[in-house]
Amino acid sequence: MQSKSSQICDDSYLLANLNVARTVFWPSVRKLDLGNNNYYLIVEDLSWASNLSFLEHLDLSEVNLSGTKYDRSLVKVLGKLPRLLVLKLSLTELDNTNLPHDCLNFTLLSKVQYLDLSANSFGGEFPCFLRNMASLKFLDLSYNKYNSFDHNPRFLLPNNIAHVDLDSNNLYHDTDWISNFMWDKCHLRSLQLGGNQLHGDLSRVVGNLSGCWINKLENLNLRQNRIYGHIPTSLGKLSALVSFDVSYNRLSGPILTSIESLRALRELRLNANQLSGDIPISLGKLPNLETINISSNRFNGSLSEAHFANLTRLNSISMSMLELRLAYDWVPPFFQLQTLVIRSCNIGGRFPEWIRSQKALSWLVLSNSS
Repeated sequence: MQSKSSQICDDSYLLANLNVARTVFWPSVRKLDLGNNNYYLIVEDLSWASNLSFLEHLDLSEVNLSGTKYDRSLVKVLGKLPRLLVLKLSLTELDNTNLPHDCLNFTLLSKVQYLDLSANSFGGEFPCFLRNMASLKFLDLSYNKYNSFDHNPRFLLPNNIAHVDLDSNNLYHDTDWISNFMWDKCHLRSLQLGGNQLHGDLSRVVGNLSGCWINKLENLNLRQNRIYGHIPTSLGKLSALVSFDVSYNRLSGPILTSIESLRALRELRLNANQLSGDIPISLGKLPNLETINISSNRFNGSLSEAHFANLTRLNSISMSMLELRLAYDWVPPFFQLQTLVIRSCNIGGRFPEWIRSQKALSWLVLSNSS
């Protein structure tokens, strides 16, 4: 494997300057993808891209664009790409000096539907130009340093947004901010807010479900925040929910039987909270469930065969501090487990025979399990 330094010395590294673009790329090019390449590309001047007036898809992911701050060539180029629909600038070492966040008339991005600025060094409040992006449907600002203090989050993004990823920023808001943000996003399908400093009662997010998004939301990720309270009964009204992750928070109380209403649910992550009580048998009525993690809580009682009755698609199970009351010769309804983690559980004294039926198993933990 070549080192980065040897790549830099390689003749192919001459592509980093991309001066050849002036003669190789024609104005009629509609898609330009230089992202995730095998070379360490450094671009300090993007002016060559100004002639690509028909460009609809631009991917410069993992290309070092930090030098574009000196001549503001990034902003200039984007202003000359009126047909641009997809813009991917992940891991490009950009910050606010490369792409100003003020409320300029950013008609340059007015048609963009997919914007990825993840894993950079953007910070402060959300970019004001996002409000002018009426066509935006997918937005990824994860792994930056945003700490927006906008008191009316409804106006941060256009109403037709479908996917929002704000994972791993510095957002410090209560849960009312989340519900206000979601309120009029009628097309919202995915909201990723993990790894921030959000705090407050979970019921403020999914307790009073009157927004126009409730029948469309598929993914809700609130992991690794400071959210507390009980899981509200109203969660069962999110009929389209596919993934629900509230792990590494401070939730308490039981899992309610209303969870059986989440018929589309594939991924349920409740681990690392303070949940207690018995595990409801209704958990076994989720026919599409593939991943369940309920470890590191304060549950008591046991899990029986009824808890797994209809879980034919399970491929990952993680649990701890429970008793498994499964017959030695039990035949599970699932056969494609890849991950099975059972820590500090009483599994009956003998190695479970049913595990032999899981031919795809690649990760097995049975620590401190009698």
